[in-house]
Amino acid sequence: MDESHRDVLQKCSEFLINNVRPEPLVDRLYADGILSNDDFDRLRHEATTNDKNRLLLVVMLPRAGLEAFPSLVTALKETEQSDIADYILQQLDKGRPYLQSTDCPRTIQLGLIIM
Repeated sequence: MDESHRDVLQKCSEFLINNVRPEPLVDRLYADGILSNDDFDRLRHEATTNDKNRLLLVVMLPRAGLEAFPSLVTALKETEQSDIADYILQQLDKGRPYLQSTDCPRTIQLGLIIM
């Protein structure tokens, strides 16, 4: 996971810990190979939803490699948690500087680059 993704998870940690439904998310991340067998077992044995989310989002995912964040976003969308995926993507976009040079590709109001 790159630094900007770790920063977003840290910035949004309280919101994520309190709002993510971990059970379907953990299954999806395990199926994607983001979580190991040991990770999966540790998460299953956490007592509360908040404890599962804290372990997953604060400890495991930031160390899980470059595909962890995109896989998290996809898994959130596929487990009917799109509002949470949208929120963290908005927070990620807030932290990115947009190119302003006229030599760069045209941009539209939302900061999306059109090639």
